[in-house]
Formats: sequence, structure tokens, C-alpha cells
Amino acid sequence: MPGGHAAVPGGHAAAPGGHIPHPAVAPVAFVPGATLDGAARNRMAELLFATSYLEYCSAGNKLRLPLRELQRLQNIDPYIGHVHAMVENGGGLAGFFTAATVREFAAVPAVSHYRDEVRAMDEAYDAFIARNARDDDFFVGSLAIEARFQGRGWFTHMLTEIERLARSRACPRIVLTVWESSAAMPLYLRRGFTRCDSFGYAYELFFDRLHFLGYQLRGD
Repeated sequence: MPGGHAAVPGGHAAAPGGHIPHPAVAPVAFVPGATLDGAARNRMAELLFATSYLEYCSAGNKLRLPLRELQRLQNIDPYIGHVHAMVENGGGLAGFFTAATVREFAAVPAVSHYRDEVRAMDEAYDAFIARNARDDDFFVGSLAIEARFQGRGWFTHMLTEIERLARSRACPRIVLTVWESSAAMPLYLRRGFTRCDSFGYAYELFFDRLHFLGYQLRGD
């Protein structure tokens, strides 16, 4: 199952012409995840764990690792080449996102260490993504912002960087999944993302469902 998305309430409305608005002055910078030390990677795993229902999936894992340690092994380290950290001017970690084309994600040799009963849920989620995403879509697999930086418009800085990366690869869309109950859901919709499909496979477990959202960058 995906990590989900944590975001900051408030911010800016979608700009006309299909572009996410660019803040006048950016108090943050973006650095490749591969340049971060172990402490920062551990913190990203903690943020990822806090954004979703990963405790259910992680409990009883095959490696018997602490749950947040498992998330680093499974959802941070294998994808570190696609991780982008948002750092405050001055160096502190403010948040991160993991994003690449669907084709690039498919090339990552990731292994699931969840217990066997989670496999059917993961397979259903993979089928859900395959039904909605194209190989050249720019897929945001995870996104999280530190709580102390929320409410300051930094979500927009993150979306601006995601759009820049997607356009640099000539991707037709930015796509992602987000939990219906997440504070991020209305923010994405206000910024021009549209709902394409929903995933209710695990509703009986979480009383929540995932939505597949898309943001069009090209007309095709």
C-alpha cells in the first residue's frame, strides 16, 4: 500500500493556464535524497509512516524490524534515487517527496517484507495504478511535510518543484494517490488536480479510500 500524502492547509489557488503558482521567494531548496545522511533518511521514514495506515501493513513484518525501520528499508532506501528533500534555507529538513515516471518506478527492484496476508492488498493497489497510469506519467509516490512547517505555504513550493521535474521529462501528467480523509485531498483539487478513480479495497479495514488524481500538463 502507498504511504499517502501529508500536506499543509491553506496556500494558493490554481493559476490560470494550467500551471501551479510559483511563490515569489522560495525559503527552501530541494536536494537529491541520495545526498542525505542516515538520520535524515530515518526521519523521512518516520514522516512516511505518520501519513497513512502503514502500521497495519508493517506489523508482524517478515524481518521482525521496528515498524519505522522497516519503512526506511522498504519505501525510502530502494527509491532514494527518486527522493527529493525539501530543506529550509539553513539546512533543516522540511519535508520530502518521492517522484518519477511510472516506467522508472517499475524498474526499481523493490521487495516487500510485509507479512503474506498484505500481498493481496498490494496486488490490488498495483492493479489500480496500472488501470489509471501511463508509463510516461510523473507519479508522486509519497509526499510529507514536517508539522512545524505546515500552514506556511510550503506545500506550494513542493508542488512547483514537482511540476518543474515533470515538465523537464516532458510528462503528460502528474499523478498520485491520496487518502480521502487526508487534509491534502482538497488542496490538490484546488490546485487543478482531478479525480480519476477511487480504490476502496481496504475500506473495511481503514474506513477510508484512496483516490487517483491527475494534473494535466499536455493535451494528449
